Amino acid sequence: MIPKIRRGSRTHGLLAYLFGPGKRDEHTDPHLVGSWDGFAPDPGRDSSADADPKATMTRLAAALDLRVKQAGTAAPAQHVWHCSVRTDPGDRTLTDAEWNTVARHLVRAVNLVPEGDPDGCRWVAVRHADDHIHILATMVRGDLRRPRMNYDFKKAQAECRRIEQEMGLRRLKPGDGTAAANPTSAERFKAERTGRAETPRETLREAVRQVVAGAASEAEFFNRLREAGLRVKLRHAPSGDVLGYNVALPGDRNRNSEPVWFAGSTLAPDLSLPRIRRRLTDGPLDDAPPRPGTSRTDRSAPARTRRDAAGTAERATALLDEDGDEAAAQLVGAGELLDALAQTSPAATRAELRDAARSFERATRSHIRAENADIRALRSAARGIVHAGTALGRGEDGSATAMVLSTLVLLTLAAARWHSARGHAQQAAASRQAAEHLRAAYRQSAATPLRTMCDRAQALPEPERRRHEATIRAALGEPDPAPATRPSPPGGSTPWPPLSPKPRKQATTPRRSSKKPSTAASWRAPATRTQCWSGASAASPTCPPSPAAPASRRPAPSRPRRHPPARPTAPQPRHPPALPPTPTARHLDADRHPKSLDTHSHQVLRKNPHRTNGEPVPRNTEDPTIPAAQPTAGDPLLRLEYETAPPSGPETTRGLQCPHTLDLRGMPVYCTKCRAQRDWLLTNYRQHVWIHCRCGHKWLEPEITRADFDAMITDPNWTHYQTVRQSEIALGFDGS
Repeated sequence: MIPKIRRGSRTHGLLAYLFGPGKRDEHTDPHLVGSWDGFAPDPGRDSSADADPKATMTRLAAALDLRVKQAGTAAPAQHVWHCSVRTDPGDRTLTDAEWNTVARHLVRAVNLVPEGDPDGCRWVAVRHADDHIHILATMVRGDLRRPRMNYDFKKAQAECRRIEQEMGLRRLKPGDGTAAANPTSAERFKAERTGRAETPRETLREAVRQVVAGAASEAEFFNRLREAGLRVKLRHAPSGDVLGYNVALPGDRNRNSEPVWFAGSTLAPDLSLPRIRRRLTDGPLDDAPPRPGTSRTDRSAPARTRRDAAGTAERATALLDEDGDEAAAQLVGAGELLDALAQTSPAATRAELRDAARSFERATRSHIRAENADIRALRSAARGIVHAGTALGRGEDGSATAMVLSTLVLLTLAAARWHSARGHAQQAAASRQAAEHLRAAYRQSAATPLRTMCDRAQALPEPERRRHEATIRAALGEPDPAPATRPSPPGGSTPWPPLSPKPRKQATTPRRSSKKPSTAASWRAPATRTQCWSGASAASPTCPPSPAAPASRRPAPSRPRRHPPARPTAPQPRHPPALPPTPTARHLDADRHPKSLDTHSHQVLRKNPHRTNGEPVPRNTEDPTIPAAQPTAGDPLLRLEYETAPPSGPETTRGLQCPHTLDLRGMPVYCTKCRAQRDWLLTNYRQHVWIHCRCGHKWLEPEITRADFDAMITDPNWTHYQTVRQSEIALGFDGS
């Protein structure tokens, strides 16, 4: 509910307009919905036989002006108080009784008719549309004194907020008196007549704000105003000092063919000359504007300045998260940065950035001021963007624009949170609206750079892509795709993970190895004769083995191929690189294993019935067996059930101590947190095999299956514990 208050001196003239057809015949059924005593004559509802609306209107005007005439010269010259009250188009239609209540609340709130005062001013409320009423009052009391009408506009606004809550209407956000003046009705009508998309006041406000964003001194400010095509008039004191300035649009004239001037303070409170001088005093770090040269780096000046601005905006965002009032100055600098981007961005994003700058302009003003805050970095960034010129929408300029826009989205959201914490409803809403415009501009500017990055990422080697993916997941706090999220085997309800992200198929006849490892630390899975499969693997998480869809086989290679582990591991260099610890970063040496990207070759790690020295391994009685009654028990696909069936029995949780270096497929394993390479603890909990480091870090190792774990138990170089708890206590992994 929006009140609009004006004052005049012609009671009869205002009544003639309210009960007339209107300027465009928009008045329908004008009538009174309330009056000072409830018995005022109604020109719109006079049902007498000799009814004359004009005569009734004259009687009503005389009744309203009675106390004014009695007061004589003591009456104010502008004695007519006129307030129009309008509801939102989405609100329900109020009845005449409800509008009467609204009118009585307002005249009481502005002190025209104090509560319980019989000498209040005379007033009427006229309704000639569904969505608004007009309150007309004469400002002379019954005791012929003037009413105290101080701050009537603020009081009416506050009363409208209470009425909205009581009647269930759309609630507007209360202001704090720092908003810029809205265009008047005369300015809007003139803009429509002259074919302007906006009023001169709005055009001048935006132009002056953009000029301030690139100025470093008062002289440069006025010069840039003239360069922008505006007419400038300075106001001087008798001493010759400049007191203020006025601006006008070329071609905007009044009825006397004179320019229509607007003072800076009438455009916006922070565009007055004293406020601008204060900002210029805290000017940019460098007073000389950057001049483009002919070097190669100068050709990307817009991109360079935008990258610098992104870093500056990021630091300002961090300041907005603090509790102090110094952030108020950072908002002013952020507004200048948006104004600079709005005038130098590509055409594709310029409209959205202009809307974002206009919206955020409201968020830069509040009653909280930081006198000693330093915003020179933001002002220098804005000045650099202005002097670097218009950026292109592609190449380096496009990616740099997307970078600074993404940072500004976070800055505007931080500004909204800062204003909300201090009860600045209008400023918080303006910040959120600016963030929406910035998001739209970011989507347009980031489309081409992201598409280019995607194409480059597809061309990266798979190990490097995995490394980047692990880093991004760690930064976002997302878990690595765990096997526990995969479906359970057919016929079973217990959730289980496959033993390898990339299961591999092994032939039924393993090949014995003639080499005996020197130590158990260098243990590796026995070499097997493999077959390559085209299409989905039999143990694929998304495609379980099915007789109805057999996999097509390719001829086996002439010699066994070495396959990389499904979970990337990397040899430990003599001096480990100082990489940030990430929970999933275990890197694959693609240079030593160039064939690691063969996605058609899969192998399932199987328990070898023979030890690496050629001797049979005693069978573990706890291992599940394949039912012999099934006719297809010897099928290699069915043998995968050994790997997929959850283990059972008393030894489903076991531990192994490995004091030496652990070697998987010829690649040493190292801890991604402390870079240790030895003194491991391996635990087998149900179908999982975990590797523990003494630093407390542990991870799931799909390269070691339950079958491999059973083979390790028989090696004398490993220390076997019956439970995980026993192994942790024995080795001190429980923290003791």
